[in-house]
Amino acid sequence: LINALFLTGKDAKDVRVVVNGAGAASIACTELIKAVGVPHNNVIMCDSKGVIYQGRTEGMNQWKSAHAVKTDRRTLTEALDGADVFLGLSVKGAVTGEMIKTILEDVCDNLFNPDPYYQQGGDMVRVGGLQYTCDPTGKMGGRIQNMMLRGQPIDPTKIYKVAGWAPVAEEAKNIGEPIWEVVATYLRDIKTVKPVSLNLPTLKGAANNPGMA
Repeated sequence: LINALFLTGKDAKDVRVVVNGAGAASIACTELIKAVGVPHNNVIMCDSKGVIYQGRTEGMNQWKSAHAVKTDRRTLTEALDGADVFLGLSVKGAVTGEMIKTILEDVCDNLFNPDPYYQQGGDMVRVGGLQYTCDPTGKMGGRIQNMMLRGQPIDPTKIYKVAGWAPVAEEAKNIGEPIWEVVATYLRDIKTVKPVSLNLPTLKGAANNPGMA
């Protein structure tokens, strides 16, 4: 998070964070996020019941209550709208197609907002396995189109498994072999690495843009 703030030129007190999950790893990460300067009310934590907000009684405990915020958002989808940072520390299968689109739309607005003040960059954003069309000249919320996974349209209501490239939870070290060992085993098994097509989005109206390499 500190590196991301540095690269994007943002201040910790100005970013909004959504943490999906309310277990030990989520609580620890949330406390670290607040320790680097993100205000309490800028961090929304969600569990299987939705947003952990002030006044909620269902499924609450003393640790969740400590991170409850005053907000009218009640679902993960609502919480993600306009968020700068998303930490997925919950059970697998917690992100819908609609949420994925919302995240990509927010990234696009950082990149293509017509007001330079809001252009924050997006070097650290990578999407693997997903094909989509992006219209940089479109309006906010309407730049991402034709989202496809394995040749099938992304269903806004369907739950998808989404993985982050760098889990920060302490428990991550106990979930299996280190990734470099997994990759080494895979490469030894296939013996020959065949070239693959790069997974690039389709950009509308950018064919003659000098910034496209």
